[in-house]
Amino acid sequence: MTATAPRTDELLEIAASALEQGNPETTLQLCRELLASFPEHDEARLLEAEALRDLRDAEEAESSYRMLLARQPHHPDGWSGMGRALLDQGRFEEAAACFARAIRRHPGHAEAHHGRAMLRERRGDRSGAARDYARAWQGSTRFPPPRPVDDDALRALLADAAIATDDPAVATWAATLPIVVDDVPTLDVCHAYDPPASPIDLLGHLAAPLGDDLDLARHAGFTPSLVIYRRNLERFAWNREQLVEALRDTVISQIEAWIAGASIEA
Repeated sequence: MTATAPRTDELLEIAASALEQGNPETTLQLCRELLASFPEHDEARLLEAEALRDLRDAEEAESSYRMLLARQPHHPDGWSGMGRALLDQGRFEEAAACFARAIRRHPGHAEAHHGRAMLRERRGDRSGAARDYARAWQGSTRFPPPRPVDDDALRALLADAAIATDDPAVATWAATLPIVVDDVPTLDVCHAYDPPASPIDLLGHLAAPLGDDLDLARHAGFTPSLVIYRRNLERFAWNREQLVEALRDTVISQIEAWIAGASIEA
């Protein structure tokens, strides 16, 4: 065991660094190499679960967290992480119970407070959410509080996201389409995606009048609207560059597909 320990520590360090640098694929590969030899290695299991969550495989992440918690039933990071994986799946009551367990074990647990804040926000408990966001920020700079985005700022963000496209018509559409602003998406909207979108990550999308199919609306000559989820967007607003890129990959890409006449997948 002594001969393998330095190698194990080195792989774990590389895996953790890859996750921090936005390369969860590498983290997952390294952790699974370790777990093949040491299936009860709790740190590797936790990193595996976090990498799966970053890769938007919430169900597999949940499975990894459960394996960790079967061995470490009082692990606050395990409970908080599983809460986030359940939240991504729209299983709100189960997620709330997980965050509560993490906070009981570690009252200052930043991720658990952040997760509970998002749940409170969905329930309309703005003051409770603000308290939890503040506790999360106090516990870790990884969780800055949401930054308000008014309608003018939203239009400016969409304009910046549209600039990088090759078609100048995209910028015109982004500037002139009617915008419907909701707080958060419903689970029905999230489940229209394949795989389902996370209710805490979805920033917005094109929508047809009266909720009709977008392709049918195009053939009927209707103009779509932009639906934006303000609370989700405001959680990303502390990093404008990241937010603009996220809007480009989601909302603006749907405008491009509409203009090109391509089918738009939810």
